[in-house]
Amino acid sequence: MSNITRGVSERTRSLIELHLGALEEALREVQPDHLINRIDFEEISGRPTVVLSIGKQAEIFYDAFSVAYTSRIVKAFVVEPSREGEYYKEESSGLTIYHTSHPIASRDSFTATQEILDEMDSLFVEDSNYNLIVLITGGASAAFALAEPGISEDKYISIMTDAMNCGFPIDQLNMIRGFFDSVKVGKLAARYPHVDIYTYIISDVVDDDPRVIGSGPTVPGLKLDKEIKQWLREAMKRYEITLPYEHLHEIMRIASTTDREGKQVTQIIGTRRDLLAALESGLRSRNISVEIVDTDLREDVFKEFADMVERIEVRRGDYPLGYQHTMVFSGEPTIELSPNIKGKGGRVSTLAALMSEYISDKQGICFIGLATDGKDGSSPHPCYVVTDQTSKHLRPLGGERKLILFENTGGALSKLGYGIDLIETNINLMDVYLVLLM
Repeated sequence: MSNITRGVSERTRSLIELHLGALEEALREVQPDHLINRIDFEEISGRPTVVLSIGKQAEIFYDAFSVAYTSRIVKAFVVEPSREGEYYKEESSGLTIYHTSHPIASRDSFTATQEILDEMDSLFVEDSNYNLIVLITGGASAAFALAEPGISEDKYISIMTDAMNCGFPIDQLNMIRGFFDSVKVGKLAARYPHVDIYTYIISDVVDDDPRVIGSGPTVPGLKLDKEIKQWLREAMKRYEITLPYEHLHEIMRIASTTDREGKQVTQIIGTRRDLLAALESGLRSRNISVEIVDTDLREDVFKEFADMVERIEVRRGDYPLGYQHTMVFSGEPTIELSPNIKGKGGRVSTLAALMSEYISDKQGICFIGLATDGKDGSSPHPCYVVTDQTSKHLRPLGGERKLILFENTGGALSKLGYGIDLIETNINLMDVYLVLLM
C-alpha cells in the first residue's frame, strides 16, 4: 500500500485496507454492467434502434447495453472524453467511437457531434420508424456539443470557459451551455419529433436532475434564473454576439416545451446514493460502525472542511478512542486556487492536505478521499489517504498551507506515497470522503 501506512499501528493499517476494499467493492456495484439491470427492456418498442452513448463511461455503458438489449441495433455512436487529450475516431461494423473534449467543448466535440447529427438526419426522416436510445454518464456536456447557428465556435468556447471560471454550480453552468448549444436542454429530442426516444442516465449531479445531467440533450425544461439571465446578457455583450437575447430565449422556449409525437422515456438508473448504500453495506459487513453524514458537499472546499471538522469533533465525543466508527461525506466542493478561477486543481487532494494538518496532533483519525471519476483535477491520483503521520512528511516540502497556496497538494501527496489508484474509479458519482475514528 505504498507509504500510506508507514509509522502507523497494525490496527490502523488493517482498518485502512478494509475501507479501501469496501470502496472498491462498492465501485464495482455501480458500474454500468450492474446498473443496466434496472432498465425495463420490455418497455422499449421493437423498432430498429440507434444508440447514442455519451460521457466518461460511454463505451462501457454501450457495451453493457448492447449485450442486454437483444433487438436490432442498426447504428451506434459512442462519444467519450479523451483521457489523452487528443481527438480520434474509430469505426467498426455499425459502431463509431469518438474521443473528444472535457471539461470544455472544443472543435473536436463540434466535429463529432455534427457528424452524428448528419447520420441521424439521414436515418430519422419524417416518416421513419426508429428508436433512439441515449445513454448518459458524467462528462457528457462537453463531449457532445454544437454551437447554435449564428454563434461561432470560438465564441462558444470563450463563453463556456468564462462561465466555468466564474464558478457557477453545475446546474447553472449546464443551463448556460443549453442556451448556446443546439443539442442541449431537450433540443436533440425536439430535432426528431417522430422518433421514440429512451434516455438512461447515471447521474453525476447532486440533485439528480435529468435536465442538468449532460445538459439534458433529450430532456426539456430550461431553467433560466435571474442570475443566469443577467450573466448571459452581459456575456453576449462582452463577446459581441449579435443574435438578440430575446431570439435565443425563444429558441429555448420552443425546445423546452415542444410536444413530440414519438414516445419519450427518461430514467435515472444510478446515482451517488447507490454508491453510498453499497459502501455502507460493505463496511457493515466488515463489522465497521458507519454513518452517511452528508451527501451534499458543494460549497467552497475550505468552508466544507470547517463544517466537516465541526461534525468530526462532535463524533469524537460520542466514540471513545479505540472504538472504530466511520463517517462518510460526499459531493463536489468548489475550489478557488488562482484568482478568479474556480473549479481547477484537485478538491480531494486539497481536502486531504487540510485533514493532514488537522489530524497531525490527534490520535485515532484517518482520512480517505476519492474522486470517483478517476481524475482529481490536475492531481496525479484519484484517491488520497492521510494519517496522523502525513503532516510531518509534508513539512520538508513546505507544509500543507504552502502546498495549497502553490496548487501542489496532489503532487506532494503522490510523491510521498499517499496517493493511490483504486480499480473501477471512472464511474463519476461525485467525490466520496471517509473519516475513520479509531
